[in-house]
Amino acid sequence: GAAEEISRILRLPAAAGVDNFFNGRVELVEFRLGANSLLEGLPLSQFRERIGKGVLVCTAERAGNIQIPKGHYVLQAGDRISITGTPTDVYHFFHRIGILKKRIKNVMIVGGSRIATYLTQSLLSTGIQVRIVEENEKRCQEIKTLIPKVELIHGDGTQTDVLLEAGLEEMDAFVALTGSDEENIIVGMYAAFLGVAKVVVKVNEQHIIDMMEGSPLDSFIQPKNICSEQILQYVRAMQNASGSSMKTLYNLSNGQIEALGFQVLKDSKCIGRPLKDLPIKEEVLVASISRGKFSFIPDGNDEIKVGDHIVVITSEHGMHELDDILKE
Repeated sequence: GAAEEISRILRLPAAAGVDNFFNGRVELVEFRLGANSLLEGLPLSQFRERIGKGVLVCTAERAGNIQIPKGHYVLQAGDRISITGTPTDVYHFFHRIGILKKRIKNVMIVGGSRIATYLTQSLLSTGIQVRIVEENEKRCQEIKTLIPKVELIHGDGTQTDVLLEAGLEEMDAFVALTGSDEENIIVGMYAAFLGVAKVVVKVNEQHIIDMMEGSPLDSFIQPKNICSEQILQYVRAMQNASGSSMKTLYNLSNGQIEALGFQVLKDSKCIGRPLKDLPIKEEVLVASISRGKFSFIPDGNDEIKVGDHIVVITSEHGMHELDDILKE
């Protein structure tokens, strides 16, 4: 859920958002292209030659317009793009383009919600120190009983003096999880102003996120959207219970584009021909193939095989099985 997504973002702080497929074997990572990036001015037709084969650009958002870009698309500063690849390839990609940020060692969380406790347990298990600021004394006691190793500050985390006394300026990352979108935005902006390298804020309302375009904040978590995606996965599976091959689903860019995960069944029409010879719909991108222990970005000569796990990016909604990527 939300805690897992925040944990993934904090482990790859250069990213604005991180989703994964097939138990973490493939990652879908969103980030914003900064000024003077090695990618600025690069046509996607030259991406593999210049950057390597490990990752694939899946979506690009510019001035509010989202698309699955083709080879003629030229990357520009300010673009919000998503890439897919194995965790190792994604790590090396960020290293190559010079935006791999230092590993996060400590995190401050404001708001001791259930999401905060799940997140804390996940971070502590990876060796990251966590400090929670929570206003309710009873909740502080509950958290301390549940997670004895966490550092707890009893105080109002929306007050600057409390945050400073709690050591905000020393933190590598800050996560705002209060019950108010507005308060999360304000304290998140304050943390960014103080120079905290990575800031994640919980915001439920999309229009508030839209208003933050161009601000120092780029990582927003929408728990209700995550819950909706989980429900949608279940509903789709039930609709095709007699043999649906869909495994996972994520909405990108406020639901305009979907990232779908499929397992290839033996009766699929996609089997046995190179991708370049398949009548794949224009609005579909085959982003990744996982086969056995290996995952890779396919090219036109690769074939889909029985048992493969496939990540598909599409602007067409309502796909239930892999063969839906093909034209009639």
